[in-house]
Order: sequence, then C-alpha cells, then structure tokens
Amino acid sequence: MARRTCRRYARQVPAPTHRVRMNSPTPFPTRFSVFALGRRRGLFIGALVYAIAALVDYLTPPELTVFPLYLFSVLIVSWNCGRDLGFALAITCLVTLVALSFLESAQPVGPVFFAFINLNRATVLSVVVILTSQLRRLYDREAITARIDHLTGVRNRKGFEETLEKEIA
Repeated sequence: MARRTCRRYARQVPAPTHRVRMNSPTPFPTRFSVFALGRRRGLFIGALVYAIAALVDYLTPPELTVFPLYLFSVLIVSWNCGRDLGFALAITCLVTLVALSFLESAQPVGPVFFAFINLNRATVLSVVVILTSQLRRLYDREAITARIDHLTGVRNRKGFEETLEKEIA
C-alpha cells in the first residue's frame, strides 16, 4: 500500500485507495448516485427500472405487488427530468398496472373496488411526482444560495473556491 506523509502531524498515513474527481474541491470518493444523473441518463435509468418492474409484475402472481418499483422509477425521472416527464411516466405506470390487472385477473374484482385501487395508485404516483419536483427545485435553489451571500450578492468562500478550481483547471 502506498504511503504518504501527513505534514500536519508528521506521521505516515495510508494513501487513499478510492478514485478522486479531479474537478472536485474535496477529496471525497465519487459514488454513483441515482439522484445526480442528469436528464438523459435519469430518463434512461427510470425507464429501465420501469421495464424491470413491469416484467417482474407480469411474471409474479397477482398477490405479490411490485408497486414500489414503479414508484422508484417515477421518483428517479421526477428528480432528474422534471415534473412533465415524471407525470408522463406515472401515467405510463398506471396504464401498465391497469393492463396487467386485466391480464392477471384470476379472481374477479368488482368495478367499484377496481376503480378505488387504481384511483389510489394514481393519487400516490401524482403526489410522488409533485413532491419530488418541488423538492428538487428547493434543492437547486439552496445549492445556489449556499455559494452566494444573500446580503451583498457576492460569492462566499465556498463559491469562491469552486470558481477558483474551475479557473485553474
């Protein structure tokens, strides 16, 4: 294992074994995050999770629900792509759930109960899309205000260091 000298305490410490982003102001390891994908990759991964959820839902018995996988795909798309694409995927998930319930109906369900179940699913998917997109907007706004002094409008130390890193690189 490679070793380096820590100047502050004059002792040997092990060198980091993780990958460090070159543009990063902090030497923390880069990790794959489902919520920092960007618009194109977020849509792709959300659609992939949706396809997996639909396949698993088709292959499993009707007693087993995979609705959380549908929710996760809507969550990924809503966070990375916005409210419009989140609603589009939510409607697609709902149509898939209704179609699969018609295909798998081993025991007949009354029309009122069927409508209640699907209205409940539509409500949950809509609330997830609305809350996730609002949370993303607040997150982005706080990321900006964390780097700018609200009184003077000038970048603070964190914003200055990030700008300096970009200019040096």
